[in-house]
Amino acid sequence: MPRSVMPSFSVFNFFICGTGILAFILIAIFPYHVKLRGLEAQIGRIEERIEEQKNLLPLYVELIEESENAVAVPLSCPPLERLARRDIDRVAADLSAAAQENHILVENISPDVVSLTAPMGHLKVETMMRGPFDHFRNYLLSLGKIPYLERIERIRIRSLEGSEDLEYNLTAWMAQTKTQEEN
Repeated sequence: MPRSVMPSFSVFNFFICGTGILAFILIAIFPYHVKLRGLEAQIGRIEERIEEQKNLLPLYVELIEESENAVAVPLSCPPLERLARRDIDRVAADLSAAAQENHILVENISPDVVSLTAPMGHLKVETMMRGPFDHFRNYLLSLGKIPYLERIERIRIRSLEGSEDLEYNLTAWMAQTKTQEEN
């Protein structure tokens, strides 16, 4: 039996067709397959989040009901009193005491000299402190108890590198008696 030999042209055509089919699979089908696997993974993550949200829903509803039924506690703000110029040293003492009570480290308390000598009836005080944020929140609540605190103009909060504490710069205005009122 004679052995049939494929002509070289047929082998070449077979090789070209096979390469074309392989290229089609690599170019058209494989990227869609990869994209499909990525979408399936994303769907899995979203389903996990949905399940987590379903588990947390009763807790959320309970917190909402609790917050709706909660009674708001008013802040204690004493009536505004004007500080006499002879008692200006109380400002630093009261601000330091409030900071110490709330575990805040006071770095600097400096009254503004221009506002101290002006007959406006207001004293501007710049304070630099550092400490944890939750302690600073309590410090601000303690400031509300100071009767001559008129307003807080500016609060600047900056993180400290290499520390969990934050640095706070606070500008506050204190009510003081006007020059004519003291005489």
